[in-house]
Order: sequence, then C-alpha cells, then structure tokens
Amino acid sequence: MRAEQLITDGINHLQSYFSTPDEKNAIRTKFSNISGKTGRYFVEDTLFQKRTSRSNRVLIPFQHVIDYSLTYEQLDTFEGGVAVEFVNNDFFEQLAKPINEQHEIFKQLKDKLGSDDNVSAIIVIRGVGHSDSQQQRLAFNNLQSYMDENYIDEDDALIKRRKNISYNGKGNKCWEGFLYYNIKGGQQDTRDSHLQFGISSNEVQLFNPSVEYAGENVSSDITLILLFFSFFSVPVKKREDAWYMLVNMYQTYLESRVYDTGNLFNYVSSHISINMQKDILVDPIQFKPILLEYFALKNRSNQDEKIYALDITHQVSIEKSGYKFDLKQGILLTPARPTNLFWSMHLSNMMQQNFSLKEYFDNQRRILKEWEEINIDALLERSF
Repeated sequence: MRAEQLITDGINHLQSYFSTPDEKNAIRTKFSNISGKTGRYFVEDTLFQKRTSRSNRVLIPFQHVIDYSLTYEQLDTFEGGVAVEFVNNDFFEQLAKPINEQHEIFKQLKDKLGSDDNVSAIIVIRGVGHSDSQQQRLAFNNLQSYMDENYIDEDDALIKRRKNISYNGKGNKCWEGFLYYNIKGGQQDTRDSHLQFGISSNEVQLFNPSVEYAGENVSSDITLILLFFSFFSVPVKKREDAWYMLVNMYQTYLESRVYDTGNLFNYVSSHISINMQKDILVDPIQFKPILLEYFALKNRSNQDEKIYALDITHQVSIEKSGYKFDLKQGILLTPARPTNLFWSMHLSNMMQQNFSLKEYFDNQRRILKEWEEINIDALLERSF
C-alpha cells in the first residue's frame, strides 16, 4: 500500500474515535501539520517561507555545511532547492584567503550567489545571539566594499520574488538577488535592507530552515511513524479488528522502509514510549500515559489543555543531531528524520531542552543521587 493511502487510513481511523466535527478536524490538522509546516528556527522572519511543507526550499547556514563536512553533491539532494546562507563575514573571510586556502565547498559556492541552480547561495547579515552588533557592522562594511569593487547596486542585490513568474515553494528560479541584512543592537541606528527600499516581507518569504527539512518520502515516513505511535494511545478495550489490521499494515510498510540505521519498524517497535508500559503510549519524561484525546487538543491558551498539549520531540536535539547522509536512501537527512522523533507532552519537551533522551535520564540520575546525599527532604522541611 502507498504511503499516502496509509496516512489517510491512519488519520481516518483516529477520527473514528471522536464524535464532534471540531475533534475530528483537530485530529486531521494535528497530523497534516507534521510535514505540512515548519518552525522558523534561525531563518530571519522576512526570509521565512511560513507554514509550508518540509520538502520546500530551504536555507542552510554555511557554518552547518562546514561543521558536518557536507559536499556539494549532498546539498544537491535537497528536493525543493537549497540556498547556502553566508552569515555576516562567512563569505568575505573565505574570499580574502588565497585560492589554495579557501575551503573546497566555498570554491564551489562563491559563484552561486543568487543562482537559479538547485544549490544557490545568499549573504545575510544578522544577529547571531550577541547583543553587540559590531560583527554585523564589520560585515556590512565588507559588503559595501565587495559591491563597490564588483559594480553591484544594492537594490539589484536584494533578495525578492521575481515578478511575472508564478511563485513556487520549490526551486530557486522564482527569486532573484543574494542579499538581506537586518542590523540592530549595540548602537541606536538600525539598518534593514528591505525596509529602506520599501520591499515588504510578503515579497520575500522564500526559505524554510534546513534543520526542519525532509524530502517527500522522508516526510511521509515521519508522519507514518508518528501515526503509528499514536495508535497506542487508543484504549486497549477499544482496539477492535480494524485497529489490529491497520497496525499490521503499518508494520509491513515500515519494515520496507530501510535506512542506514535499519528499518523503521525496528525503530518504532523498540521505542521507549511504547515499551515503558507494553503497547501503551507513554510520555517517557513524565512517565504518564498519552491519552487519545490529547491529540484533539488545539487551544494552548487554555491552561488545562496546555498541560496535556503534545509536541513532536527529538531523540537528539536539533542543535546536536545535525545532518547525516543516508547511503541506502541516497539523501541528506536532517534532525527532522524519522528515527529522531516521537511524541511527548509540551512540558516534557521543555524539561528535556537540548538534552538527548539518554542525556536527560543520565542527568536526572545524577541529580537524584546528589539529592539523596544531602538529604533533600530534610533541607526542604527546614526551608518552609
């Protein structure tokens, strides 16, 4: 059976346990959004594509390319197209080096600024977590020198959607330019490249973050493994023939989806979240069952619902899981890969922070041991 049909069947089955249209719609929205939209992460708001598919065009920082030793050929496997983001002085520092000292991937990318190819490149001057804007202002000066030397007008260099071309969320042919900057902090004056030229954000909005990317087949796999986990939130007494038949169909399909780390059924069937209590979906951080009705919650401003709201959670955090080239699939995998995701409650996701699941438990064991050594209960009694 095709992945699309299995996804439809899985969503329909979960909806069958609910009676109201609002609940049914909430279920469909929950699972449609898994691969139907991404978070913004490091992408500047003006550049962010907003609520679009994981498989769409992405932006990857040059530093990520360097840190994970990515090749041009691996970058070329981004199905929706990719732009490498030279942040602040990344481009100018490499360009200033003699050719034999420039990074090999930079040699392939330096002539790709604003390219229509599947792999393109842009220069972005932005904050990187420091309140001081000195680094940005230095980069801006280097930018001005670069454009003067190459007779480039700033308004021509600004990134924007091409006019008279139908916009598409994939590929690099529907946009032009190579530059965006937003300099603020440290001094009173701010500089916004697009604001000063009267270019609104909806004339840009081109990129999803690379850390949220998954190609169409991988996106389907992500949705399928998260649906599979959710089946075990169905109360045991409600699991009738249709439930068992669907679980068996998913098993067969997931066994056929093989990555370098193994097939996807091995991942889901051995995952801690359905093995803490056998075949019951459990939040491993709080050790609480994840109930079927939690998937139909949609109002996080409601305090009761906020407690039980569910998040897609990473086995290893986005900051640490990085990128892996999968030889069996022949594609570049990002932190949004099937074997890195599971369900947890929102509070648990916040508690885990940037720890991997294993690191979180190791840290909790350390804390518990230290509590016992200092007799934390006695200290608490004295404090109140």
